[in-house]
Amino acid sequence: HESNSKLIKVSDKESELAKSGKFLISFINTTNNTKEKMSLGYKGGVLKGITTRQIAGASNLYKKCAPSVVLLVALDASSLGSGTLVSENGEIITNWHVVDGQEKMLVWFYEKGLTDLQSLDPDNYAIAEVVATDRKRDLALLKLTDINNIKLNPVKFGRYYNLEIAQDVFAIGHPEALAWSFSYGVISQLRKDHKWQYREGIELTA
Repeated sequence: HESNSKLIKVSDKESELAKSGKFLISFINTTNNTKEKMSLGYKGGVLKGITTRQIAGASNLYKKCAPSVVLLVALDASSLGSGTLVSENGEIITNWHVVDGQEKMLVWFYEKGLTDLQSLDPDNYAIAEVVATDRKRDLALLKLTDINNIKLNPVKFGRYYNLEIAQDVFAIGHPEALAWSFSYGVISQLRKDHKWQYREGIELTA
């Protein structure tokens, strides 16, 4: 998948905002804060008692699915997160907490070889509007404002009834602001109406 060049026309205000020094400083600060908040208590050093395993064909899975994953950044650079292209019409699914309080988000597409978010091309982005949110399930739907001249790679959905406990699963996203990173695990259990807290005072159900 090749990088999209000069993706869409955006307003002068949005363009100036994305290129401004204030935005870049806020973006870097948000990136650093994300790394600190999402460290999960790990402070470095040798991890003991952990065995490693490998999903069969993981390399091909990454190559196939990474182009469907986008980076979302708030216009004021106050938040960032990952999203997944789910249709040829430019619809993107993400988490509610990523877009909370936002009407639009800046969208960057996968670029092979890019590993540092601070190396993103400030001219090579799109705009997506927040069209629906579900706070209870921590979900949000966005839609690109213009899909002309963009090669979209929507993800291919599986069937929920094929899910089984102990199946391999994987994720591609930007944990700790590390761009388009691959991680994997297993389905530990299939729970109905499972509740958990994202942060204090916000209870989620899935």
